[in-house]
Amino acid sequence: MNDLDFYAKIEPILGLNEAKNRLYEIYLDEISNLKFSGFKGLDFGCGAGDLALRLAHKFKMLCLDKSDEMVNLALKNGLNAKNLSIFELNEKFDLIISSFDVLNYMKKDEMVEFLSKIPELLNENGYFIFDINTKFGFEEIAQGLLYEEDEDGNSLIIDAVFENEILKTDMILFEKRKDCFYKIKKTITQVFHQKSFIQNNLNLKLLNVKNINLYSKKKADKIIFIFKKINN
Repeated sequence: MNDLDFYAKIEPILGLNEAKNRLYEIYLDEISNLKFSGFKGLDFGCGAGDLALRLAHKFKMLCLDKSDEMVNLALKNGLNAKNLSIFELNEKFDLIISSFDVLNYMKKDEMVEFLSKIPELLNENGYFIFDINTKFGFEEIAQGLLYEEDEDGNSLIIDAVFENEILKTDMILFEKRKDCFYKIKKTITQVFHQKSFIQNNLNLKLLNVKNINLYSKKKADKIIFIFKKINN
C-alpha cells in the first residue's frame, strides 16, 4: 500500500468533510467570478472527486490522482478519473485545480518540475487555482499528537513534527478486521512552500492570493492562489 492509498484509507477517520466542504465553497465562489474562454477542466489530486463533481455541470472534467483507491471512488461518482502523471498529458485545459494542500506533498524539486509543466497544459486565458498550507497551518494546526477512532472501531494515532519547513507525520492505523486488528504504519511528509518560491517558478500571472481560516480564527492556515495564462 503506497502512502496515498493509506491516506485514502484514513481520511474518513480524520473527519475532514466539514473543512473540505468549506474550502470547496470558496473555490466555487472564486471560480464563479472568473471569465472563461472554454470549459475544459483538470483536477489534479482529485481524491474522491467531490470538488470536480460540483464543477461538472459547467466544465468537462478530467480527474487525476495517484491513489488507485481515490480514482475508484471518483469513477463511482461518475467522473472521468485516472491514475496518471500530468507529464503524461498532451491536452490543454481552461481550468486546472489542485485543492486541499495537494501540492504540499511535493518536494521542492518535484514542485519546480510540476509548476514548469502547468503553463503547457493551459489554454490562453486559462486559470490555475490551488491552495497550500501556511507556516502557521503547519506549526499550530498540523503539528502535534492526535488520536481518532471511528464508529467501526478503527483507530488512528498521529505524531506530527514540523522542522526545517518539513512536516513529518508518523501514523499508526489499527484497522478492525472481524475479531482482530491489523496494524498499518506509515510516515507521510509535507513541505512548506513560500509564496515567493511559487511565483519564481510558475510562469503565469498572479491574479489573487486569498488567506483562508479553516481551523483557526487567529491566523490563516491555508492560502488560495489564482494564476492566469496570458500570452504576450
